Amino acid sequence: MHSIYDPILALLRDLAEQDGNIQAAALSGSRTDPGRTPDGFSDYDIVLFTGNLTASMAQNYPARLEEQLGPLLIMQQPDREENENSGYYTYLCQFADCRIDLRLMRCDLAAWYFSVEPGLTVLWDEAQLCQGLTAPGPELFALHRPDRTAFENCCNEFFWTALYVVKGLCRGQLDYAAWHIDRCVRAELIRMIGFDRCFESGYTLPLGVGNKYLPQLLTAEEHTEFAATYSLGSLRDCADALLLAIRLFLHYGKSAAKKLGFSLPDYALPVQNTCRRLLGQYHVL
Repeated sequence: MHSIYDPILALLRDLAEQDGNIQAAALSGSRTDPGRTPDGFSDYDIVLFTGNLTASMAQNYPARLEEQLGPLLIMQQPDREENENSGYYTYLCQFADCRIDLRLMRCDLAAWYFSVEPGLTVLWDEAQLCQGLTAPGPELFALHRPDRTAFENCCNEFFWTALYVVKGLCRGQLDYAAWHIDRCVRAELIRMIGFDRCFESGYTLPLGVGNKYLPQLLTAEEHTEFAATYSLGSLRDCADALLLAIRLFLHYGKSAAKKLGFSLPDYALPVQNTCRRLLGQYHVL
């Protein structure tokens, strides 16, 4: 049971207790992660287990929250288009000073939700609906130790899409090139950094949504260098960012390969040389 008093959690409990269909409530997300310290930007990820989803939806929880927290700035209802038999409904509510992600869920889905939602922690459970149920920890989102195929696929995708960036730059297509760095090249670089730096921990460290915990895997100097791959304001900036990304990928890739007993592919250096040659030939560098 979550025992630390929090006025928002107390408010949610009060509202839920006024809905006779609610049998239990639980909290998940960063506020349940013992390795993280919540701050004012930490969401309240709440699930209320209800015996009658339709009746609980009719309670209009966002409006009831507004009575206590002031007007909503903005709200999303991502399950609006879902089949009515899906068994849950979610309100993502942003208020002036806090965000509450509130999910109403049928009681019969409690065991399933506890199996897939990391850190799910019971707030109250007078009906003992959640008795005996345990949730996975944050390691669910951790990297897994790569096998040879996963390592090789990371390398292949990185160097393959690096050539897309070069094509865009040589054609003067900055948006095309920057898109491939953002969506493909840097994503594989981050994956390789994880392969390397999470080895000692047994791949139990999560990168988090949007790779927000990546700085914890790098020194301050290393992260400053990595951050330069986001400088994509011109063709030259984009070319420099690509060549930096390649250099970093080779650095972390060699280290990861040594730890894992693999090797970088033979095409890695030829692709690097081809990228540099074409960027020079087309006067991007």
